[in-house]
Amino acid sequence: MLKKSTLVVAVLALTLFSCKKAVEEIQSIGTFTSTFTGAISQQFDGKAAFVHTIRKNSTPNGSGLVITLTKENDQSESIVLTLSNTGTTGIEAGTYTVNANPGTTDVFLPVYTNTGSPDLYIVDDRASNSITLTSVESLRVKGEFELNLVTASLTPKNVTIKGSFDAAGTTLNQ
Repeated sequence: MLKKSTLVVAVLALTLFSCKKAVEEIQSIGTFTSTFTGAISQQFDGKAAFVHTIRKNSTPNGSGLVITLTKENDQSESIVLTLSNTGTTGIEAGTYTVNANPGTTDVFLPVYTNTGSPDLYIVDDRASNSITLTSVESLRVKGEFELNLVTASLTPKNVTIKGSFDAAGTTLNQ
């Protein structure tokens, strides 16, 4: 009887430790660093978060990964990266070509906004753009990106952003 109760206590302790570790992992803030050149020239660092949704039991099947990079102490500036694909495996580590064409299987649609500016920067399909996910786990997504963005205005402005991120977040299986 003593062995069973010791085993139960050990299992409970391990479970509580695992849950505490998962909560600490989620609560730890992800980070990113990037450099802007072109119409905007700045170092852009801050917090990185993500949500990864995998639809296995729904029609249509598919996955979506949204990574939000927000400037430290200034939420008026952010970069949002979105990737979607079909299938039930979720988004995996690898290099993805960035484009704004919603007809492709894998689509990253990066957007940079600054609420202090009327300009909205979107991906420039005429240039080379890529995002490399080096690690995709349930509570962390890590990677690098190089984006060429342009404003959607009569007088276009171009900016190149190079950076890396270690985003904290969650994966939802549906």
